[in-house]
Amino acid sequence: MSLPIWVIRFDVLVLNNNIPEQSATEYIEQLLLLGTALCYTYIGWVSRYHRRVAVLVSAFFSCMFIRELDSFFDQYIHNGFWVVPALIIAIFAIGYSLTDRKNTLLNLENFLNNNNFSLLF
Repeated sequence: MSLPIWVIRFDVLVLNNNIPEQSATEYIEQLLLLGTALCYTYIGWVSRYHRRVAVLVSAFFSCMFIRELDSFFDQYIHNGFWVVPALIIAIFAIGYSLTDRKNTLLNLENFLNNNNFSLLF
């Protein structure tokens, strides 16, 4: 939990920058978003019961990760292109979760009421 604070401090005090797009803080943020998305992908892979909620949460963090790659997409593909892969992931995840609405809502309620959700939030 202290890693983001340490990296911001490193950027500001050691590197003397104001945390631009290409900074240690941005890279750590992207790494943490990707790691979180992959963790929930793994949970969905191994737990059939929690799969739909895990797909939703993983897709949410994947979309955030893709949004953080905006400058990469702007430079190498097209300005605003990040919307395309993020939208594809979001539509897939929502569509998949709707295939079993009752189970999705039940597991989503359990996920939101879990004590660890506040830490994730």
